Amino acid sequence: MTDHILKLSASLDRNNFPADLPALELNCHVNIASNIATSDEGELASSAGICLVIDCSSSMIGTKFNLALNTAKMIVGVLHERHRLSLIAFNDVSHIVIRDAVPADAEKDSIKTQINQLSSHLGGSTNMAAGISHAMSVFSESDANANIMVILSDGKPDSTEDAQKEAIIASDAGVQLFAVGIGDSYNANQLLRLVSPSNGAVFGDSEENRITEIFYDIIDRIDRIIATNVMLSLAFDEGIQLMQAFKTSPERSMYDLSNLNSAADNIEFRLGNIGDNRFHETLLKLEAGKADLGAKKLIRIGLQYDTFYFGEQSTHNQEVVLALTYTQGDTETSGANKKITSAVKSATIVQLSDELMQACSSRDNDHALTIIDRLQQYCDKDNNEVLQQQLENVKDKILRWGHIDDKDRNDFLLASTVVAPKAELFDLILVDPGQEMIRLVREIRYATQKGLREIANMVQRKNSVVAVFESRPAAEKLQQRLGSIGSKVKINAREIEEVEGE
Repeated sequence: MTDHILKLSASLDRNNFPADLPALELNCHVNIASNIATSDEGELASSAGICLVIDCSSSMIGTKFNLALNTAKMIVGVLHERHRLSLIAFNDVSHIVIRDAVPADAEKDSIKTQINQLSSHLGGSTNMAAGISHAMSVFSESDANANIMVILSDGKPDSTEDAQKEAIIASDAGVQLFAVGIGDSYNANQLLRLVSPSNGAVFGDSEENRITEIFYDIIDRIDRIIATNVMLSLAFDEGIQLMQAFKTSPERSMYDLSNLNSAADNIEFRLGNIGDNRFHETLLKLEAGKADLGAKKLIRIGLQYDTFYFGEQSTHNQEVVLALTYTQGDTETSGANKKITSAVKSATIVQLSDELMQACSSRDNDHALTIIDRLQQYCDKDNNEVLQQQLENVKDKILRWGHIDDKDRNDFLLASTVVAPKAELFDLILVDPGQEMIRLVREIRYATQKGLREIANMVQRKNSVVAVFESRPAAEKLQQRLGSIGSKVKINAREIEEVEGE
């Protein structure tokens, strides 16, 4: 196994600072990527304590509640037995319906029967704070590698302030929060504030049949976790300070700096859990003050995370040090690289989207239309059709009715957090060669044109990469052929990291 299963890299948009300037703004791009092609389920897979916190208030009665009930049962059906499942129902108060259940095949039907007890808690208001707090009491007894809370709600919390306080307590305890909004009346902006301190994500859809697909995506993220308790730390020499911070991948959002753990010379970002198929990118907007000619200011970026190799916990640390040199005049010879340019664009979209929602809330329609025009220019550059469609919808509603409704706001906000997918490669992994070795070698040789010695070495190694494909259908085609002769094969998708300077 690779010593560091995550790879930390960072760069500045300039490394030289004219000494005669009083201050200078800097952009710092930080990238965390998986440093392994694949992870074997038995070697690196992390166990997760998953707590579903489900809104059972009066507004959920009917189709939305039935969907929540069926989705919870679906999760039981697909969840690996290394995980643990808990279920909290909340309305005026909260109730533990399931605590730390093991979703082994023999137990799944029993767990699904317990889920039906949710219906006895229907009615009342939306005390989301109580639900989050009760979930934390369940996690206090958990021995899972990672604790993950998933909130499903169709409305606004009774007290947004209390819900936010409980979410911060959960984040500080190392719990990662996800939220799923259902219907038209939930508040996407409030849910985003709930999950941001733990570096979680918000999903939602007014089309109720999409909720099941959303939960499939969340469970897939959980299954792919290879690093937990991921923490990014920043330390600056005197004269450099952090002004703003943005997450630019896998989703887009702005960090609330008041929620970060910080001391005079160190700032910490909780990044939760990272899977084997995702990048995590952060853009830091910095300001550097004046210094003497020839001086150097250092920026230290540290990464700490836990892994569980064959169940044994290990803590890993990495550090990248960037230097800013004070020079005579502007001696910068190259501009920002492609990664920084892309990250700055994403951060700008986040800022403009926030400004647009504020303008819509205050009915400042002229300002809102101006912001939409700017956002559309960025969407054209980003080839972001989904966000472009939402902008057109918001613009149309403003021009036609003078305002937007809850559904428009939610759809736009969630579209603004979505990053255009990166190019992917699909690794075909040979988990078990089976008994038909001659036929297996023949099939691999026919599909890949590799030599016999290379193939023989490949089939003797555990979890070897048979081939790498640029499309999933091509990988699935060979997977089916090898499966038909008794070999066990899986497909791992991974994003292609751009080469620096391209």
